[in-house]
Amino acid sequence: MKSNTKKRLIAFMLCMVLVLSSATSAFADEPQNTDSQSQTEAVAEPAADEATGDEAAVNSSEQQQQEEQQPEQQQQQQQQEQQQPEQQQQEQQQPEQQQPKTEAPTVEAPAEQPAAEEAQPIQQLTYEDDNVKITVDAVESGNIPEGATLSVTPIIKQEITDSMSDEEKTKAEELNDQYDHTEKKLNEKAKDETYDIAGFLAYDITFVDADGNKMEPNGNVKISMDYKKAEIPEEAKKAIDAKQDEQKLDVTVMHLEEDEQGEVKEVVDMVADETKEATVETTETKEVEKAAFVTDSFSTFTITWKYKSTTYFKLTLHHVDEKGNELPTTLSSDATLNYDSDISFSDYVEIIDNYDYKYAKVDKISGKTVTSAVTNGSSGKRAKLTLYNGKDNKVETLSYPATTKNIYLVYTAKSTGSTGGGTIEDTAPHLSHQKYIKKKDGNNYDLTLNVSSKKGTTSSKKKFDIVLIMDTSTSMSNNNKWGNSKTAVNKLIDTLSSQTTVDVNYRLVTFGTTAQIRTNWTTGKTVKSTLSNYSIKEDQGTNYEDGLVKAKEALSSGTRADAEKIIVFLTDGQPAYYKSGTSSAGPGSSTSYELYQHALDAAAKLKCDRIIPVGIGLESVKKYYYDSYSDQQKVPDSATVLLQNVANKVNATTKDTVFNSDSSGSNLSTKFSEIAADIQKFPCKNVTIKDTLSEYVETTANTKLQLRMVKKTTTNDHDTYEDQGKQEILLTDKDLIRSNGKAVSINEKSLGTVKYDSGKKQVTWSLGASYELEDDIYYYITITDVKPTTSAEEKYKTDKAYTDTGDSNTDASADGNYGTMGNANDSSSEKKGFPSNDNTNHNSSVTYTNTKTNKSQTEDYQKPVIQVDVELIEGDLQTSKTAKVDNWDDRTYNITLNASSNYTKITSKEPEPVKIVFVLDTSGSMHFRSSLVPYKTCTTDDLDKKETYYYVLSTDAATMYRVKYSDENWYYIDDSKEGLGEKLTDNKERLYYTTNDANDRFYYLKQAATNFTTQLAQSSPNSEIALVTFNKTATKEFDFKNVGKESAYITATISNMITAGGTYQNKGLDKAYDILTADTNPSNLKRYVVLLTDGCPNGDISYNTIQSSVNNIKTTGSTDNKTKLITVGVGLDETNTGLAEAKKQLKNYADDNMAYNANDASHLNTIFTQILGQTTNSNTPINITGATITDYIDPRFELTEATKKELKDDPNVTISADGMSVTWKNQTINYSTDGTPTWTKTFQVRAKDTFIGDNNVTTNGAKSGITYKVTTKAEYTTKLFPRPTVNVKSQLKVDNNTATIFKADSIPTDKDVLGKLFGGGDVTSYENGTLSETDFKNLIDNKRLTLEWFTDSALTTLITPDEMETITPNDTTSYYLKVTYKTNEPTPESKTNTTKNNTIYISGGDTRSTVAVNKNDDPDDAKSYGIYTINVIKGKIQLTKQLATSSTEDRQFTFTLKKDDTDYLVRWDNVLKAYRPGTADEITNGTATSTITVTVSANKSSGEIAIINLPRGNYKLSENDQTDYAIENVVIGDTTNCWSNNKNITGDTVTFTMGNNTNNTNVIVKDDQNHTWKQDSTDGAGQLGVVTYINENVISNWGIQKTSSTNSNLKLKGARFELKSANNTYIGVSNQNGFVNWYTSYTDENTNTPLMEKMQVGTYTLKEIYAPVGYAKSTETWTVVIKKNGSLKSITSSAGTTIKTNSQTAGTTTITLYQFENTPLYDLPSAGGNGIYLYMIGGILLMFAAAWILYKNKCREVLER
Repeated sequence: MKSNTKKRLIAFMLCMVLVLSSATSAFADEPQNTDSQSQTEAVAEPAADEATGDEAAVNSSEQQQQEEQQPEQQQQQQQQEQQQPEQQQQEQQQPEQQQPKTEAPTVEAPAEQPAAEEAQPIQQLTYEDDNVKITVDAVESGNIPEGATLSVTPIIKQEITDSMSDEEKTKAEELNDQYDHTEKKLNEKAKDETYDIAGFLAYDITFVDADGNKMEPNGNVKISMDYKKAEIPEEAKKAIDAKQDEQKLDVTVMHLEEDEQGEVKEVVDMVADETKEATVETTETKEVEKAAFVTDSFSTFTITWKYKSTTYFKLTLHHVDEKGNELPTTLSSDATLNYDSDISFSDYVEIIDNYDYKYAKVDKISGKTVTSAVTNGSSGKRAKLTLYNGKDNKVETLSYPATTKNIYLVYTAKSTGSTGGGTIEDTAPHLSHQKYIKKKDGNNYDLTLNVSSKKGTTSSKKKFDIVLIMDTSTSMSNNNKWGNSKTAVNKLIDTLSSQTTVDVNYRLVTFGTTAQIRTNWTTGKTVKSTLSNYSIKEDQGTNYEDGLVKAKEALSSGTRADAEKIIVFLTDGQPAYYKSGTSSAGPGSSTSYELYQHALDAAAKLKCDRIIPVGIGLESVKKYYYDSYSDQQKVPDSATVLLQNVANKVNATTKDTVFNSDSSGSNLSTKFSEIAADIQKFPCKNVTIKDTLSEYVETTANTKLQLRMVKKTTTNDHDTYEDQGKQEILLTDKDLIRSNGKAVSINEKSLGTVKYDSGKKQVTWSLGASYELEDDIYYYITITDVKPTTSAEEKYKTDKAYTDTGDSNTDASADGNYGTMGNANDSSSEKKGFPSNDNTNHNSSVTYTNTKTNKSQTEDYQKPVIQVDVELIEGDLQTSKTAKVDNWDDRTYNITLNASSNYTKITSKEPEPVKIVFVLDTSGSMHFRSSLVPYKTCTTDDLDKKETYYYVLSTDAATMYRVKYSDENWYYIDDSKEGLGEKLTDNKERLYYTTNDANDRFYYLKQAATNFTTQLAQSSPNSEIALVTFNKTATKEFDFKNVGKESAYITATISNMITAGGTYQNKGLDKAYDILTADTNPSNLKRYVVLLTDGCPNGDISYNTIQSSVNNIKTTGSTDNKTKLITVGVGLDETNTGLAEAKKQLKNYADDNMAYNANDASHLNTIFTQILGQTTNSNTPINITGATITDYIDPRFELTEATKKELKDDPNVTISADGMSVTWKNQTINYSTDGTPTWTKTFQVRAKDTFIGDNNVTTNGAKSGITYKVTTKAEYTTKLFPRPTVNVKSQLKVDNNTATIFKADSIPTDKDVLGKLFGGGDVTSYENGTLSETDFKNLIDNKRLTLEWFTDSALTTLITPDEMETITPNDTTSYYLKVTYKTNEPTPESKTNTTKNNTIYISGGDTRSTVAVNKNDDPDDAKSYGIYTINVIKGKIQLTKQLATSSTEDRQFTFTLKKDDTDYLVRWDNVLKAYRPGTADEITNGTATSTITVTVSANKSSGEIAIINLPRGNYKLSENDQTDYAIENVVIGDTTNCWSNNKNITGDTVTFTMGNNTNNTNVIVKDDQNHTWKQDSTDGAGQLGVVTYINENVISNWGIQKTSSTNSNLKLKGARFELKSANNTYIGVSNQNGFVNWYTSYTDENTNTPLMEKMQVGTYTLKEIYAPVGYAKSTETWTVVIKKNGSLKSITSSAGTTIKTNSQTAGTTTITLYQFENTPLYDLPSAGGNGIYLYMIGGILLMFAAAWILYKNKCREVLER
């Protein structure tokens, strides 16, 4: 206890000690008097340690590198290491804190340190190696921490070698990682800037304490870096060499500022940051000498060389043909772009023989088209290049690093002719030549070809597009060079302006250091004005390249296709600059080879007809000093030669020699006058004119050749033509076909020979090899009286179009001296037609030799066209047929036949010029959608809030409203105003419309009017159009304007039309009237007014008012040329009363059936095209007459009686004898302007009763159509009607049927029995709902008719006839037949045609299934099935039990019933009070039996029972054995009506055959007439069997016992009897009991045959044949009557005595024994008594006594023992 107490005390004390010590420890954890500096040191220390370790590794690596480079320094450092063993030991113990061996810090400070609270003096720390000295100065006192030394580690990439130790390798890897990290951060910085990093020098600068821990300055410190030798990284030096321009390099200081975790948070460009006071001093070659900057934190600093990228993107150019084959080129295949630059791919197009540039493609020749490339203002990785197609259409954008693309410049093989649009197709100058045609009477033509050495005529002026490239460098201001240059140019302009045969456009380009296009293509007057206002500027050099580039740009647009392109290049010096992006570059005072090559390349891209280089005092070339000697030699010494070389590079047909004026340019004016004169002349000789007639032109008998010479003179801007003579030659002249031809002589001048090749249809005039064309002389050859060929007429009939368009100026002038255009009777100039000449292979050309170049050249003539004079029929007969349901239940349909003519007669003649005033509706409703379709009749509650709807107030109102849902309300929309209109306040039920067309009516109107203008300008350019718009007011947009000349203005005005409210057609018509009355119509052109409107007149304007305006219109014009009115209605829906009236009125206004209506505004294009044809007579409407129209009725339909009566009243109508076709004869079908039928007939048909009905049923036969002729000369043709489909109501009816069977019979499924309900019959009848056998079979085969049997009226459980046939119903039952007719699927057309009152009728309903109804029911409540009832009749056996005498107690008699010789199990039914067949369960569980029990009640003599519901079969009934009763008789009753064995009863068995009549014939027979099975009861119903069993009393259990006559109790054994009847004999032998056993044979006990059966019925005599031993044989005989089963009827003795009987009972059976006594022969003593039993008892007793004594003795002995 005490020990425990001690232990507890010790534990308590220990706990107290622990508690006290824990508390002490807790107090020890709290900081005690710790200042902020010590806390900071504690936190920073781990990071500092880690950083110091990194620093040591870096410095060590740096040391290794420096040791390799500077062995002396290494030796010194090794000596220092030997002198500092303590430091070395420390380094060995703490390698992570190793100090860099390269640092040599010194502290320049006072010897004594002041107290901490006193101000510290400025400090300075330095670092120095062989390359640089780095000094750190404190900007303010105390900014350098106390005890700090300066640590600098140059970050230099080192190579790791195998000779290094592992430690050295590790340090080198760490230093390399630091270098890579620095480079990465610098590049990341550059990525977001406009420069790239060229190279850098990096230093890790920091303070360290005595332990080597890094320290940060306490404030700003200034770092100065002085390089002992100017340095530059190798990478930056390479960049300078590559760029060849050190000026693009920039040097700065970068600081990789770090966060607290030592991660770089920002890279700061310290030079760019003014607060850093950073400066860098470099040499001219960008080598760094000094750098200085201010910082308040340390990490990595870099001296960084950066440059702006000069090439970020490279486009590889492929010059290819259209199949992608590379073409030979001379220029560079690459285009390079730096930041903020652009190029045009057309600048890189080369002049390739036989090819013309087509377009540029990106990536592949099938890629997207591109025209230019533009880079953004960024460089480095932010740079982007965008490819454009045109100005604003972006195609693709490239971003870093994807900097290359393939561009395919595609060229097409050069073809003859010119395309215009600024593209120069043929650079050769053209000889003045023309071909023109003159149409004569009879559709004959004269073809004229001319040639002249003079360029141009007054009517067909020679066009020149001249680019003046003028040097505006500063030197041009010297010596009046600029003034003389302007004077010379003015002289050129004035000289050309005075000529009436030329048309000159100018474009001015000036170039100094850069070039500018000063004017667009303009007149000389503008150029003179521009030059007069221009002054030479200071500091401008000479940039040939940019001047030539701008010239190419000037020629790239605005040039005229048929103008000669001339460049005049004027300069006073050599090129000193070249184009660099959007700026320029170059030496400025000399020409380098690169600069010279730039000028040549630019010249090579130029394409023109002539280049004229002009110099002013050109001297020798000052070459670029820095070029290599070889490059300098490539630059010409002479500026004149240099300029000539540049001019020669231009792809020009004529390249003039350089004209070098004096140093002031005083003789320039003379030169420019010569230029003006020279460019107009075309000296040539050896001229041959050839013309080949095309396949469409042939000569006539009157054709001849007419050759002429005409002199042209120009006075006062007027050309005069003076004939110099002519020669006419008939084509029949044989000299023409000679090989040398026929000599030509005009005005005594020999002009060569002319010949004609009739096979080629070719005329050739050769003026002679030495003959030179004379100035101002025109040479003509005319082929007179040619005409179109038959093949030309046939081709036009086939193609209904011409193949070509005549070239401009190919119609003869009035005097026939030149080709011109603009006359009303012109037939070729820009007209459609067939070519008059064959231009292939220069077959219509002029060949000549240019005397200047002595080159031969061939130029093709223009291509006039001819027209044929034929008429064509175009169009079609428009037919339609509609079938609309009239009465669905009656199956009647209204058939409407429609037809209209769309035929027009087209003439091959050129359309006539006309004057048309458009009067166009610009009311607000024109913004309705083009086509509206009914949506539904409803309130807004049923509308989709996302859609827009339309409605009219009523059917008689014409104004339509548009509504849209917004902000929980429906609003009106007025398209003539912005935003939504008023709220829809009422929510009435109305018909709403919707549309799927996104475009409104106004859109289609503008489109149609614009297309009309364009087509009219093409087909009839001399036509004129005026425009009036109307809404609530009318505006004359413009008066009549020539559509050929001012189509652009017309279409622009149409495009700018706007809408407003109101529809005042009369105001628009009145404005048109004003235009018409003011028009004098000098050419008496046909005039038309086209009125287009979409509504009824507004306000108080009546149709009478409009009619008055219409009448005014029709009064204008001459007597034989009145103005005609054409009307166009838009959206005039005839279902609306108001709009229908508007449509009617427009039709009344129109002339010549020219009333059009566009239900859908998108049809306006077609209507305007029809108006174009009608007004210009290019097509004329045709009405069809004498047409025969026949409609063949589909065999499933017939005409209604009312229709037959109506049609018979028309004498032109014939109905066929079978009523299956209707024919209208001699009918007229007029032309329809708007597609509205002009012939319409309506009649009614009804579906025949023999047609059961279906969906998508055609109403007419395939041959229904119209037989007609378009013209009287045409053949008959037939246009078939469409075959509209409808849905036809279908109906089927199903019947009931009843069949009778006997129970156990199977259900009859005969075809006709089931078919009586529904099946193929004689005829199909809709009324009766039946199908013919054929229709039935077809529908079954096609699986469109299904017959389904069901076991229940709910039609839920299916059963098949085969399954029914296996069923043997016990009771009357029914089956249900459902007949379904699967109708065809309706089409949208058939549903539309069978819609009435918004109800769509479909045969078979939505399920497309017609179910037959029961024909026996009320139609309004008919069942959808037929009923097949099976009546089951059953058999019955009536059994009666009759007793001879009644019994005092109930007696039961049993019978066995067998069916077909097998026990038939039945059961007593307490309800039915009869036996009935046992059920399956009863049979299974044994409650059914084949035993029939009949009870005869006490004191009754009879009883009866019935066995009912018996199935068909053969039944046998037999009575079972009955105690004390035997069958006396069996009687079959007279009421039995089935077959029985009445006449052949065997024993007591009765046979009945249920289902068969008394003649044993089946009572169920087929009723063919009624298609059923019935019961035939003629010879018995076969259902009832009646039988009576009569029984008499007998003794069933009896026997004979042999007894002694002296003692009846004495039974005698061994007596033998004979029991004999007439048929049977039995032997009886008594046994020990006296009972007689019977045998059929008996010899002795061992040899006998016992009687095993009952004794047979009969009367027997019994006599004793052997007596027992000791007895005398009796002579008495008995008569024994035996009944069924051996029962005893009676026994009588022959002695007449009463026979003794004795009864014995064995179990439940009592046997009556008849005693047959025998008399003994003698008496014997009595036997019996106790005998030996007493002795036995005594013996037993003695034995027991002895045993007992023995037992006692034994017991005693035991006791004694």
